[in-house]
Amino acid sequence: MILVDDTTFENFKKASALLLFSAPWCAPCTALYPTIIKLSEEFPDINFLKINVDESPDLTSEFGVRTVPTLMFLRDGELVDSLIGVHSLEKLRYVIKENFNV
Repeated sequence: MILVDDTTFENFKKASALLLFSAPWCAPCTALYPTIIKLSEEFPDINFLKINVDESPDLTSEFGVRTVPTLMFLRDGELVDSLIGVHSLEKLRYVIKENFNV
């Protein structure tokens, strides 16, 4: 999991990535985090990026995030899917495989 903000996200604009928009005060975000870490270990070719909505208002606005946790799936820099809330490991694994053809 790589922590990014409004400035450092530029390095991943054209990448395939799972973006986790979260906040330190968000209990569901904290609950989801271990699942995301496990997935990042299973899919090392995908960038797993964590974005703190409080510290990255430009990215949060650019992606239209209104609720945390929000997951955005980018393939070669293009938004291909998104999910809001906490989801099971199995569901997230399925969505990753569908969106990244892995």
